[in-house]
Amino acid sequence: MQQRSRTPPPGRKALRDMTPAELINWLGSQQAELEEFCTFTQSYMKRRERQGRQTRTDERYHQFFSHAADLIAGLAELCELVEGPRQAQEGEEE
Repeated sequence: MQQRSRTPPPGRKALRDMTPAELINWLGSQQAELEEFCTFTQSYMKRRERQGRQTRTDERYHQFFSHAADLIAGLAELCELVEGPRQAQEGEEE
């Protein structure tokens, strides 16, 4: 397995350096982007199936969709985790 870099890509703060609002926005944008990619790819796959085309790549995409659904749900859960303490703090300040 390839070793992953621990530095964020250019143009993005490290998650630990983000404010709760920035983190929630980032998580939401990642979730939306992944959902959009899955929708696009599923449409593409359906067209290929109607044309009778099927390759190993198509099979891998089908396998990826279950992982993508889990990632999408996980991103939503992370947003809820970050929002929970943030909302509690805002309630205390009022």
